[in-house]
Amino acid sequence: MNDKVKAFYIDDESLKLLGEILSNKTGRLMFRLLSEKEYYTNELANKLKITVSLTIHHLKKLEELELVEIKNKKIIPNGIKRRFFKIKSEIFISKSTREKSEEKELWQRIFREDVLQL
Repeated sequence: MNDKVKAFYIDDESLKLLGEILSNKTGRLMFRLLSEKEYYTNELANKLKITVSLTIHHLKKLEELELVEIKNKKIIPNGIKRRFFKIKSEIFISKSTREKSEEKELWQRIFREDVLQL
């Protein structure tokens, strides 16, 4: 894996927020689209056929979980700056609790990277 792994433990409140995102069709589709390529807000709203405000609502949840990478880019030819979003992390959900630090060390060795925690 070439990016950090985001670990969610069964006792994390953040797992509830991830569940909320993935529990509806729009959230799952947004997650899938952002996993495949970068989108800016209006472009994503148009692709999903939802309002910009609802798109922003979902993106804020993903930002809160630190699952999206945000880049500011200029769009040529009009030169307007846009914020582009893309899913940045692999997700791992553990059935153990956060306090089992020895398990975290095991996953770090397996993935050969730091396992991020919320």
